[in-house]
Amino acid sequence: MKKVIFMVVAAMLALTTAAQAQNYKSWKAPKDEPDLLRASALAYVGYNFLENAPMGGVALGLNCYCVRAEVDFGFSSLKTPTLDQKRHRLTYFSPSIGLSFGDKYEFYGMVGFTTWGYIATTEVTECARDKFHKDLLHCRLKVGSNIMISDKFFVNVDLSYMIPKSSEAGYVYFDNLALRAGIGYRF
Repeated sequence: MKKVIFMVVAAMLALTTAAQAQNYKSWKAPKDEPDLLRASALAYVGYNFLENAPMGGVALGLNCYCVRAEVDFGFSSLKTPTLDQKRHRLTYFSPSIGLSFGDKYEFYGMVGFTTWGYIATTEVTECARDKFHKDLLHCRLKVGSNIMISDKFFVNVDLSYMIPKSSEAGYVYFDNLALRAGIGYRF
C-alpha cells in the first residue's frame, strides 16, 4: 500500500511540475550564460524498493559546463530480522561525478560510491551474536533530472542503483534501488 501511495504522489508531483515548467519563460539558455558554473542544494525523500525502506536527505551539487559533481548526506533504515533490533537506522554519505546536459530541463548520469550497512555474523566476528555495521563502501550509479519551476527553484527526480558486493560467508549485504524526489535551489 505504501508503494502505491508513493507512486501516486510521485506521479502527481511530476505532472504538476511539468505543467508549471511549461509556463516558466525566464530561464537562460546555455549559450547565453558565460561561465556555466552552477551550485545547487536539494532536499529529497525516496524509497529503496529492494529493501522496502524509506530514505531522505540533502544533496549539494556543482555543475561546471557538462560535468556535474554531487555529495549526498542521507538516512534510511534496514530491516534486520536476525538481530534483536528489527530495524537499524543508518546515515550514508555518497559523493558522485558524471555528465549533465540542459538548463531548464537538466538530465544527468553519474557514478560514485556510497556507505551502506551490512551484518557481520558470528562466523566472522567470533562474538555471541551478529553485529550491524554502517561503513561498507559500494559503487553507485545514478540517473536523474532537475526541472526548473522558477528562476531559482527546481524539482528533482532520480533513480539510483547500488552495485552489491559479492556474497561472502559470514556477511549479510543489503541492496539498494532507490527512486527519489525533491525540491532544490540553484545559486
